[in-house]
Amino acid sequence: MKTRQTGNIIQAFIITVWLVSFALAFVNFARFGSLMYLGLIMTLGTMPLAWKYGRIYCGWICPMGGVLDNVVARASRGNRPPRWIRASHLRIGAFIFFAGLGLFYWHRFPRGLALGWRGVVLGPPMLLLMSMMVVAVAVGILYRKRVFCAHLCPVGFIVAGISRGSDYDLRRTEKCLDCGKCERVCVLDDKTWPGKKSAGPECIRCMECSFACPAQAITFADGRGAS
Repeated sequence: MKTRQTGNIIQAFIITVWLVSFALAFVNFARFGSLMYLGLIMTLGTMPLAWKYGRIYCGWICPMGGVLDNVVARASRGNRPPRWIRASHLRIGAFIFFAGLGLFYWHRFPRGLALGWRGVVLGPPMLLLMSMMVVAVAVGILYRKRVFCAHLCPVGFIVAGISRGSDYDLRRTEKCLDCGKCERVCVLDDKTWPGKKSAGPECIRCMECSFACPAQAITFADGRGAS
């Protein structure tokens, strides 16, 4: 892949499926209400992929990531987030916060939050997803589009942990010019290229660095047997 077009098409398809599912749920909740859990189903269903391929869910499948890349990116200021957001302890704190928020929703609205319109009820998972989306959009506009994915997303925190067992990674080949452009264009700030040879488990495999590489020296490959 030499352009971002393929990724945009995949993300547009995922977002479309997501929006259609929500529209059906709102129009006829009694029949299609379960579609509101599509995001949770997609997350859990694709998470095992991280064990072999890394955070491809975050880079290519996550509906929230698609919104950040294709919508929020247009309004994003593109500023580097402050150091306190990039601190590792904040990520752990964010995970605990959203986990606690999810438990609160399950306790406070065990049967969901009724909107009083056509019998629509937002279940606890949907309330948590909407809360995460609000934060993701806010920080994405204030700073870079994927700040939430890099430093605050609880799902990303879990998937990054699973990705540590991944065989595949983005790797620099012998054609690398050592220009550093891959690190500068990375949407995850300083979370990738820890050893300079590979992007590492935090990488969301969005391929932005590969598309930007002037020498086309970055490949997504199996690292077994690599020196």
